[in-house]
Amino acid sequence: MAEREMKALKCPQISRVSAFYDKELAVGPQVDMQAHIAGCEVCRAELESLRGLSGRLPSLPAHRLTRS
Repeated sequence: MAEREMKALKCPQISRVSAFYDKELAVGPQVDMQAHIAGCEVCRAELESLRGLSGRLPSLPAHRLTRS
């Protein structure tokens, strides 16, 4: 089983971490998720993983799209 699937089995809130990070949740759920992440190692690790990935994106080479 993939690591991400194992994490999902450990916390039912893991699927909301991405929406939390992207600030896609309404104010109430955003606050609730922030409190949840503060106490959940699994979700906190997922959030840190997203932050790390986002931090590396600017260093990727840009590719130009061409017309076919």
